[in-house]
Amino acid sequence: DELRLRYAGELHKPWSGVGHVSKVPNSFSEEVGLELRSNVGVPVDCTHNFCVDFVWKATSFDRMQNGMKTFAVDETSVSGFIYHKLLGHDVEEQAIKCTLPKRFSVA
Repeated sequence: DELRLRYAGELHKPWSGVGHVSKVPNSFSEEVGLELRSNVGVPVDCTHNFCVDFVWKATSFDRMQNGMKTFAVDETSVSGFIYHKLLGHDVEEQAIKCTLPKRFSVA
């Protein structure tokens, strides 16, 4: 995830930087690590008065929206059975004719 770190205290001029999360809290520490894109003007002597903002990335949302649009508009995106099953319609179950192996195993 990408975060924006801002400083708005009195000990340093206002500063803002963007970076990626490199460490998340665990059972040993509550620290969050952030790798900044640039270290120019970072108030390294300050430990308070920082704000953290989540930077919205619309990639997964856009992909989901595109998939929903394709599902709604393109009749060939899925079979009729799957289409009606996903929408919760009563659909007669379909049997698939295939030869299954006599023994199953997992390696």
